[in-house]
Amino acid sequence: MPLYKIADLIVSMTPQYEKMCQLMNKYEVQLMEKADINITLSKQFFYNACMELSYLSLSDIENIYSLSQFSAQLAGFNGIVLHGSAIVYNGNGYIFSGNSGIGKSTHTQLWQRYFGDDAVTVLNDDKPAIRVIKGKPYVYGTPWCGDSYVNTNDSAPLRAVVFLDKADNNTVQLITNTVDKVYKLIEQSKRKYEQQDLNKILSVIDQLINTVDFYNAQLTPGITAVTAVHDVICNTKQQ
Repeated sequence: MPLYKIADLIVSMTPQYEKMCQLMNKYEVQLMEKADINITLSKQFFYNACMELSYLSLSDIENIYSLSQFSAQLAGFNGIVLHGSAIVYNGNGYIFSGNSGIGKSTHTQLWQRYFGDDAVTVLNDDKPAIRVIKGKPYVYGTPWCGDSYVNTNDSAPLRAVVFLDKADNNTVQLITNTVDKVYKLIEQSKRKYEQQDLNKILSVIDQLINTVDFYNAQLTPGITAVTAVHDVICNTKQQ
């Protein structure tokens, strides 16, 4: 079975359909090692899923459920998958998170337009992974990147997570309330977990809220939103 290196973990999976074959390609490694994470979707699984989810293509089913298995097993390695668009800027990782349609990808594109593609690398435009390793948080690109196909097989120290919302004026505020941080992280990492995995997820979240800065950002759709966010999240002394 092919092996892939995702979030500094060896992942075993045999992609069946075009989308995942294409997306997984850049993560493939030639190693003789035991996999940390095993993703298995049988023919019987696809048959059953097609019966229940006839509105989805087989390729979409593979994408959704391979991510689900990866997310559940990642919890055992001090990690979560967050719904957001992740970038690397000046050596640090930033994630712009929020509900679907709020403008995460648009905001990331504005960063690239303002600072240039050489200065801003998009790690993942939909489902970046986060791991806490030896007390330090890192954000990773993953193959699960939504419909944009934008992802990079790289990582960076995670400095901040920014929860986006739309507004008529640009306002960026540091979140200091622990309950608010936990709620927003859970809201944007929602998946179906077994109880033991949920306990691991909560442990990861507990570590993140003590090592990463979190912000609420109410933003206009224009380029001024970039400087409004940048001037706060990149110039604030990290906790």
